[in-house]
Amino acid sequence: MSLQNKNITERWFAAIGGASGSGDKVLRDFISRVQAAGIPEIEVGSQSVSVGLGSKLKGMFSGGGGSQNRGMLVIANKSLPGWLIYAGARDYGKQLLVSWYLVVDEKELPRLARAIGGASMMGLDIFKTEELSAFVTIVHESLKEAVKQVMTEMNLDFTKVDTHTRGFLNIS
Repeated sequence: MSLQNKNITERWFAAIGGASGSGDKVLRDFISRVQAAGIPEIEVGSQSVSVGLGSKLKGMFSGGGGSQNRGMLVIANKSLPGWLIYAGARDYGKQLLVSWYLVVDEKELPRLARAIGGASMMGLDIFKTEELSAFVTIVHESLKEAVKQVMTEMNLDFTKVDTHTRGFLNIS
């Protein structure tokens, strides 16, 4: 799966010092929390995600080796075609990097939404906007709680983690 044709509309990221090696535990707890929340019409899976061929070629020529694939969880809500949440946790030195991204694949949006401007207009009525906000908020809270659980077990201070998202929803 390539993220090349998808727009990131909301995101959250945390770097947790001293928590390397905890990524699998965070993701297992996260998925359990998402599923326990009973969000209607969700699908959860995992995929190897890349940023597209152009980035691979650029990486090869700049000495980056071209390895741009990462394993990520993918959460879809069938009532919101074209909208996906990608989540991941991976080691970066002694840090644990945890993130999620709300992306919109304009090719997957309903035809009318594409015709009136796609992601810029979002093609969502007030009820779909509410559905998207609820979906993203519950997923965000689930990942925050999974991170908090692991940090508590490791005697790390969760209050130092910035829990606000970056994007148009601005979830805290």
